[in-house]
Parts: sequence; structure tokens; C-alpha cells
Amino acid sequence: RTITLTALGVTKEQLPEISMPTIDGIRSYPDKKENNNAVRDGRVVSQQTASYALLPQKPGTYTLPKIQLPWFNTKMNRIS
Repeated sequence: RTITLTALGVTKEQLPEISMPTIDGIRSYPDKKENNNAVRDGRVVSQQTASYALLPQKPGTYTLPKIQLPWFNTKMNRIS
């Protein structure tokens, strides 16, 4: 599973940490996270990518949980 977070107007150090919740019946092995930022059209664009190898421990169907990050939306002036 690969999760990519992209944000405009913040540095890579300001991005919240992406983490994988524990999933019953699945072992999770994280890869090294990548943090990058660049300037486009005079604005900072930052990105964090986190990848995880997920290994089921028994046959069956699994539903991966959604990943939510609290974030302050400067246009709406509230936490999203």
C-alpha cells in the first residue's frame, strides 16, 4: 500500500506523519518514507510518500482502513 500526501504552501517538515493502523490478520512492514518539496509558480509544494508491504496471515477477504490526517484548511479557515 502506498500513500501519498501532497500539500501546497508548506515545507516537507510541516507535513503530518503518515502511519498505517494495525490490521487484524495482516502483518505490515514499512518501507523508508520519502519527503520532498519543490517550488512551482513561486509556491512551495511538499510531498510525503509512505509505502507498506502487507502480508495476510490467513486466507480471506480484508478491508484496508482509510487513512485520515487532521489538516488546517487555510481557505476554509478550519480543520478538515
